[in-house]
Amino acid sequence: MGHFLGLYHTFEGGCTNNDCAIDGDGICDTPPDNSTAWISCGNTQNSCTTDANSGFATDQNDLLADYMDMVTGIV
Repeated sequence: MGHFLGLYHTFEGGCTNNDCAIDGDGICDTPPDNSTAWISCGNTQNSCTTDANSGFATDQNDLLADYMDMVTGIV
């Protein structure tokens, strides 16, 4: 569904975050994500440290519950 709407995976483009409207998934309210690893519920991961370039006050954990973060679409 996300691809049909023109969305990219959150991990596309890695940690590059010079212009959040172009880099990564192209959505500025999604922190950069450089991991395609499946992380079990209750655990956190932070694969990038460039989150502040998107306007976040602090470095953010990867959005594991984001629909476009899923590689296979299976949770």
